[in-house]
Amino acid sequence: MWRKGVGEVQLTGDDTFQIAREALEGLIELHKDTVIELVLSDGSFKRFENLKKALRSNRSQGKKYGREQMDNFWKLREELREWLRKDVGIYHESAEKLESK
Repeated sequence: MWRKGVGEVQLTGDDTFQIAREALEGLIELHKDTVIELVLSDGSFKRFENLKKALRSNRSQGKKYGREQMDNFWKLREELREWLRKDVGIYHESAEKLESK
């Protein structure tokens, strides 16, 4: 079942193939016109958003962040770095597999 507009449409195998083909063609066109600067895994992106949200929070001491906030920033930073290291490792593993073929 696929929702199209307001109603629901029952899909056949041909419909599914057509939708997948259109999505793939759209991605190819997007790739032609776009430069990808950074690719993040879901885990890294989640940690990045958590850190960004924490940094936007109100400062507990007027114009300065409190000690507890700073400790939390550090913890979130370390979590993000850990996930980024995993992403880089996955990228290099994939590149090595492609080179060996």
